[in-house]
Amino acid sequence: MSLKIPLDNELQVQFVAAVVLVKGIPFYGFHAQYKYFLKVYLVDPGLLNRVVELLSKGVVMGQKFDTFESHIPYLPQFFIDHNLLGMDFMDLAHVYPRRTRGLDSVGMHQGKTHERPFELDRESYCELEFDVVAGDIMNRTRISERPRKPLIDLAASQEICDTKLVPSLRSLWEV
Repeated sequence: MSLKIPLDNELQVQFVAAVVLVKGIPFYGFHAQYKYFLKVYLVDPGLLNRVVELLSKGVVMGQKFDTFESHIPYLPQFFIDHNLLGMDFMDLAHVYPRRTRGLDSVGMHQGKTHERPFELDRESYCELEFDVVAGDIMNRTRISERPRKPLIDLAASQEICDTKLVPSLRSLWEV
């Protein structure tokens, strides 16, 4: 199995959008230290299963690679990568407002809006409707490194209560 698709000789197709070096603590087994991983972003998420198969069979660079988080569908993985949580706010660097149907664009008084070379009509009847580029989602900057201390001090047999393990509930804790 390969990613080769019959194309004209003049066309070149790119399957990998980016490869990023990331660090984390593996969650399979016991690991006390960080490990480095390569995070591969694909142009077409529909090719994920084919790419995983190529990596696990050793087709790439003649070496077999273990894949992590490849079982997670694209949309939930996008939410995880950008720290988007249900019923939480989205911090955005730039937005592109859509115009109302048959009317001029709604003027924004707060935040940064940018003009686009083309106008798009709204898809809903909401008062405000925007388009956003994924790189402008700033929720990722709110993530802080969690301390690697044990959650339960076995010698004192008491729990450490200041560590919040469910970040999606952070807005409830801050009230």
